[in-house]
Amino acid sequence: MADTQIITKQELNYVETLYLQCNLEDFISKDMTHNNWLAGMENNDGKELTFKDVEKFDNRDKYHIMLAYFNDAILPNGGEYLNEASGRMWFKFPDYRVGIMNHDKAKKANQYNAVIQYEWEHLYSLDPRLCGLELPFGGTRDKYQFKRIDITKMFKSEYDYLTNKGFISTYRRISTQGTNERTETVYLGNRKNGNVYRMYSKTIELKTDTEKHPINHRKIELLSKYFGDIENLYTFELELHRSYLKEQLEITTLDQLEQVYQAYGSIAGRVRIYEDDDHNKDLISSKHHSRIEAYTITPYVEYKKVYRAKYKPSSGYMYDSINKKLDRYEEQMGELSEFELIEGLIESRYAKIVDISISDIEPTIAPLAYDKDVPMSEQYGKERYKEMIEKLDRMRDNEDNSIYREAKEAFRPYAFNNPNDIF
Repeated sequence: MADTQIITKQELNYVETLYLQCNLEDFISKDMTHNNWLAGMENNDGKELTFKDVEKFDNRDKYHIMLAYFNDAILPNGGEYLNEASGRMWFKFPDYRVGIMNHDKAKKANQYNAVIQYEWEHLYSLDPRLCGLELPFGGTRDKYQFKRIDITKMFKSEYDYLTNKGFISTYRRISTQGTNERTETVYLGNRKNGNVYRMYSKTIELKTDTEKHPINHRKIELLSKYFGDIENLYTFELELHRSYLKEQLEITTLDQLEQVYQAYGSIAGRVRIYEDDDHNKDLISSKHHSRIEAYTITPYVEYKKVYRAKYKPSSGYMYDSINKKLDRYEEQMGELSEFELIEGLIESRYAKIVDISISDIEPTIAPLAYDKDVPMSEQYGKERYKEMIEKLDRMRDNEDNSIYREAKEAFRPYAFNNPNDIF
């Protein structure tokens, strides 16, 4: 039988909850929207700090520069200190809260050092695609990672789609809450898996007053204005966490919001609600699910993963990074400049990756002033080369930046006759 979409008198579709995360140091760039973030800063010579000066800093230094900008320019613009919780200093703004963690502590814990939690009223004021969303640190949407997003369908209906109902979906776990007379909440899935679908009476939630969740009079006011009153309101809501978004859907950043909505159509579109009567119980037991006359929540949309191209830095950026990490070795290497060797090897390898002619780059590999018959690990010491490779590894901006892994692979065969001695 053909399914029927749930019947509503009036409905509202929007993002109910949005948590983002990012690293402060990622916003130190020429294209950031806060173009006055260097104002008043000086270098060691007492001159005004320039972006070229900042390019030489490591991520910790960039973090502290952005943190200083946050304290001096962003926080005074409507923000205030809130408290310290979960290892972060929290600050409250009209439209969101920001939690900032120490750079080294966040890195050790494998967490982002900044988290943004948006206020419900700000999200309610936006369209479903979040046009006009406040981005605390400027920049573009691809710099903000999803931590959690809840996509909500709120509607007014005289019909109870929860009590005495059964549910068919791709979720394995179903749980309910309520009284003997009425089901108030239905959970599909498990929050621990990062993907849970909730269906509940919004009217009951709005009228419930507890110490942990007091009545939100502002929310009642806004929803009453939209729906006329708060009677017979229901919320059907998909909650997605980063673990599920990243691992199952290949979704990581805010600029992929459209893909989140496609995933919503794919997940919520397969939820079917049916009358929990004897006839349908017999069909369930005989595995004739398709013969059940059911209600659907939203039209089904097939989700297709969009695999994003891996970021590859420009050769100029790569050489600058190498130079900053390895320049101190040049004075220790005698006739052979370790930097020249690595630069040439990485250069030629990078050229193959981006299809640039090797002759156009003029690699500096040869001639090399070392004895090819003697392992370089013996000439200059295993520990020194092991340290150098570790430095090269740390030059990666993030886990997914494959160019530096390629660089290490390019360098390794030249550096050691027997790579297994060290790696």
